[in-house]
Amino acid sequence: MLLVEYFHKALDKKTIKGFRETLTTWYRVVRESKLEPFLKFAKTIRKYRRNIEAYITSRLTTAVAEGLNNKIKVLRRMGYGYTNPTSYCRKILQRCGYLNHLSINTDEFFYKVPAPR
Repeated sequence: MLLVEYFHKALDKKTIKGFRETLTTWYRVVRESKLEPFLKFAKTIRKYRRNIEAYITSRLTTAVAEGLNNKIKVLRRMGYGYTNPTSYCRKILQRCGYLNHLSINTDEFFYKVPAPR
């Protein structure tokens, strides 16, 4: 658990220099621990270090896009056989939160009570 917490501390650094220093210490502790899963993980971190440094610099991730893609995939499996592409697109928008009752004009759907004069 200490290795995991220390790696999270490295990700919380605000500068590339601080991240690299913390990561170097983390690598050393992982090598000394000789735990195979962490050694494999450290190798993966070395491979994608530039991408992780981009995250440290910008604090941007693809988490929202990944989540929306997952919701669309689940909806596609659930709604196999949609015949109307428009209703399928609207269902995607509704499931992802971009189409709610506040953004739909319901004036045409319901009978309006005339206003008193």
